[in-house]
Amino acid sequence: MRSTPLRHALRTPGRTPGRETPGPRPAPARTLRTTAAVVVALLGSATLAACSDSPPDEPETSVPVAAPHGCSYDDAYNAVNAMTSDAIDPANFRADSTDPGAVAAVTNNPYATKAACDVLLAGGTAADAAVTAQYVLGLVEPQSSGPGGGALVTYLDGRTGDVTTYDGTVHAPSGEREDLRSVSTLQRAGVPQTDRVMHQLAHDHGSRPVPDLVAPAVRLARSGFTVSPRLADAAASRPDLFAEDAEGEFLTVEGRAPVAGDTVRNPAYADYLDAVAADGPGVTDVIEDLLTAHGRASRGGRDLVRDWRDDAARPLDAAPALCAPYAGHEVCGSPSTATGMMIVAEALQLLDHKHVARLTPDTAGDGPAVPRATAVHLISEAERIAFADGNTWMSDPGGNPDRSRAYLDSVVTNRDLLEDRSGDIRQKRTMDTPQPSPVEGEGEYEESTEEGTSQIVVRDARGDIADITTTLQQNFGAGIAGQGFFLNNSLDNFSRHAEAGEPNHRGPGLHPRTTMAPVIVVEGGVPRGTGHPEAIALGSPGGRGIPAYVIKSLVAVLEWGLPPDEAIRMPNFGAEGRDIVFMETGGDLDDADFRKVRDLLGDWGQDVNTGPRESGTAVVRVGRRGVHAGADPRRQGLALGAPLPAQQRP
Repeated sequence: MRSTPLRHALRTPGRTPGRETPGPRPAPARTLRTTAAVVVALLGSATLAACSDSPPDEPETSVPVAAPHGCSYDDAYNAVNAMTSDAIDPANFRADSTDPGAVAAVTNNPYATKAACDVLLAGGTAADAAVTAQYVLGLVEPQSSGPGGGALVTYLDGRTGDVTTYDGTVHAPSGEREDLRSVSTLQRAGVPQTDRVMHQLAHDHGSRPVPDLVAPAVRLARSGFTVSPRLADAAASRPDLFAEDAEGEFLTVEGRAPVAGDTVRNPAYADYLDAVAADGPGVTDVIEDLLTAHGRASRGGRDLVRDWRDDAARPLDAAPALCAPYAGHEVCGSPSTATGMMIVAEALQLLDHKHVARLTPDTAGDGPAVPRATAVHLISEAERIAFADGNTWMSDPGGNPDRSRAYLDSVVTNRDLLEDRSGDIRQKRTMDTPQPSPVEGEGEYEESTEEGTSQIVVRDARGDIADITTTLQQNFGAGIAGQGFFLNNSLDNFSRHAEAGEPNHRGPGLHPRTTMAPVIVVEGGVPRGTGHPEAIALGSPGGRGIPAYVIKSLVAVLEWGLPPDEAIRMPNFGAEGRDIVFMETGGDLDDADFRKVRDLLGDWGQDVNTGPRESGTAVVRVGRRGVHAGADPRRQGLALGAPLPAQQRP
């Protein structure tokens, strides 16, 4: 059982301390780390909440994988998912094994999951498999992620129980000046970080050379892949990218945008991956050409090339995770005050005072579990408070270290304040618009928007888990294409009206805020050397709905004992802002099941938005009864897992 003091560091993204060569494995979550980061005070009483000796009972039914090589699946799934979700076997959305040493992979696309699982079965680490999955996603879901974007990573070392994070979100060029923003159509695009964080992850935790890890994406790019409904819908929403002579020509099929079921090849992407695998992360010639073409062919364009090249070439340091107490466990994620972990951590600590474990959902019948109205209400209210603070104060700590430290200390990790504010959450009465907690200086509440995102969770045989949320921000990002992928538009996430020094203002080297929140819950004590810590890893795409998707699934697994796939299938609900509450309807949900819930919420004063919700949650749970993984049917993902043959076990 770990009971060491919790310490956390605020990093200064965009000012990443450089090293000539990548260094040793990063410091663990419980170790005080001082680089160029701002050291902040201890959480609450300066001790971790004791981890439970006996985690909640897992489901009694665990299905052992039938074959030792369980990464195979019906190849027709790639074609079936281009037609209708009704034709998809529900088994695609879960993977269970009674072997605690089994491997598991979950992503939002079957091609990526299969590639990651193959790496795991060949003896690769979670980092190896995650890198492979990311580059396959960049090919088959180019609207959501790829080399032109960025990612957040939370990583569990299975042998020590240490949790570290990588902030691979994009940032403004470090040499950016106000007068250069207006001279380039690249003003929405931040310096891409995906290549950089993938190479660093492989260096710190991998066992295979990067050329081997990108090989599955290279082969698929050359041989072709089936276009999914999501890619087709995204392409239809951006017709400007697929007109004659459009930059997205690598997706064009016979002069038109791709439709579901088309086979598409992308040899330019394969060439790019070959170059990056050989030369390492950095600004390739094709990116330099893009910068020059879309910047002004003058000093402005040259400055962009120089800044991007310098910023992309630096090693990326890992940071100890911020771990917040919830239900006797540690929920660990990014320590940056520009990320959705701030909302997740605050909301969960508010909920810790509301005893939601007793509010088990209705699991009768063949459909998804139906949440109780009281649970929906309490969780949504906690998230509203957290959004009131987050959408006011979330900001890159490099912009104002003192204010970011104050936000973390006096709000996100302030147990006394959170206990007091939890009293504002009433069981049958909705709060008026919650106001942000006072922090240092002035802050203005502003809603956030994101949409082009994807998710990866993989677990290897030695117990490591890689949990990655990856993004371009909008579908196809800034719409600027080159060598088989698109550049992000993540700089749109800066606050529109923030001035220098104010929260989430755009400045040189700064990261815009994001709601991405890949988290790992360490459930019990981790005897060193076991390789099998009891943990839950989860994350989701979904823009400003991400914190709600993560919290719903975490509470369902940890507090209500649902298997990962059932927790994911439960209707999504929660808050997307301080006055935006939603509950999922439509699809295979029986409207009659939810009418009472909606009516009760209305009686209590909740103005609830209803309709479909396209999350893409991925969950892997490791416990005494084995490994259980779940994928989200809303994104037609895939969960695969299997025990390793005895001769391949670590």
